[in-house]
Amino acid sequence: MGVGMNRKNAGHVSSWQDELLKKWRSYTNDKDNPDRQALAELRRGLGKPPGSETMMYKHILVTITPMRPNQEIAAFIVGSLYGLCWELQEAEDRLTFASSLRKTEKSQSFEKRFVNLYRSDIKQLPFQLAQSAKYIKSKRASKGVIEIDWRGLIDDVANWDHPDRYVQRRWARDWWSFQQDATDSQNLDSDQNEDSPASQ
Repeated sequence: MGVGMNRKNAGHVSSWQDELLKKWRSYTNDKDNPDRQALAELRRGLGKPPGSETMMYKHILVTITPMRPNQEIAAFIVGSLYGLCWELQEAEDRLTFASSLRKTEKSQSFEKRFVNLYRSDIKQLPFQLAQSAKYIKSKRASKGVIEIDWRGLIDDVANWDHPDRYVQRRWARDWWSFQQDATDSQNLDSDQNEDSPASQ
């Protein structure tokens, strides 16, 4: 589940992802007195088409390193989630959003929520991620420590439309905790012709 290098021990050149996170973290460095206005402006984009909320621009279009269109879309989507879930602990190691979601609920009935998320295209993704993030936040008190890897989530959303769907397959592996073989995740794709994917 979400295995990776500890970021504290991994040196890397500053990137657009790092610049964004540095900006967002500056709003919440003081946990007792966060910048609630900035966070509220980020939350205005929850579940909405990326870039549709003008008040988010000053929190997203702030990188010195240029962003490609898919990266900008990811910044808007994940920025809105950060505005909602900033109080959750930030993961130090690589962790998929599926792993974070898995910690909140393991029932078969809840599985449909993940399948809808898995099947989402990039237009449906903001809504599905927002719904899942709201659920994670609602379970924060009862489920103990729930971590989110913001850096990893930005990367995954930026690559959500990759033709190989490697992000979705990694999330599927983490959701089922490696207990199902690759055929199961392939069946999710083939089942799309039988069941309509979730829409906004």
